[in-house]
Amino acid sequence: MRSCSVAMVVFAMLAPVLASAAVNTEVTEEIVLDSPCSKTEPHAVLDPPACSDYDFDTPLIDALGRGDRSSAPVLQQRYAQELTLSERHRIAAALVGHVANDAPYWNEVAEHAANAIRFAYVDERPNPELATWCAARGWERHRYFDVAVSALAYAGRDPRGRALLRRALHSESIDVVEAAVVSFAAAHDESVLPEIEEAIARWPEVDELALALVDYDSPAADAVAMRVLSEPGRETYAELEQHQHEPQDE
Repeated sequence: MRSCSVAMVVFAMLAPVLASAAVNTEVTEEIVLDSPCSKTEPHAVLDPPACSDYDFDTPLIDALGRGDRSSAPVLQQRYAQELTLSERHRIAAALVGHVANDAPYWNEVAEHAANAIRFAYVDERPNPELATWCAARGWERHRYFDVAVSALAYAGRDPRGRALLRRALHSESIDVVEAAVVSFAAAHDESVLPEIEEAIARWPEVDELALALVDYDSPAADAVAMRVLSEPGRETYAELEQHQHEPQDE
């Protein structure tokens, strides 16, 4: 089973780039067409957040990322009121490192990120331990695994998550590996690029994994991408790179 959750995180990271790039690959089509939210209100913790809530939170998260700490109290309130795990993780990841006591927010992300590794699918077969764990909570296992993988993709935003992500690179689940690559790229951690290159090379879906390296925005990551990508993948990467540096419409 392929998780859609990493595509959701990539969507949030690269949406401005992809919106202006005329890229017709299977990978970017998946990212563009998936949505991280729903037009209907959530009724359970594993539901996607309402788009009205997602859209309200996004500029606050962006502002906090730019250093505007005035949005932190509002996000803390939003976090406390949010039902869905996926949106709680997104808000928590934004608050980590930006509030005096970020331990509750980090623990929220780290717990579920670790579960993505612990419960990883192998050869697209569900982990039996995942089924037992989810049954005890009345949760649907596939939906929870999606949420856990998205938490892993957020974990690299804090140095406390680096060891976890290094473990993830060696996973037998491509979803877990992809989440680690996305997270390291978002953190611009070049120290792990040799491990990323080795991890990517293990999979037939090399292009799908390597395109996430564009978010590094660095010559070192670009060099890794050029070594592992197919020729069509290199063309797609170059287009993403070009549009990444173009001014975006407000």
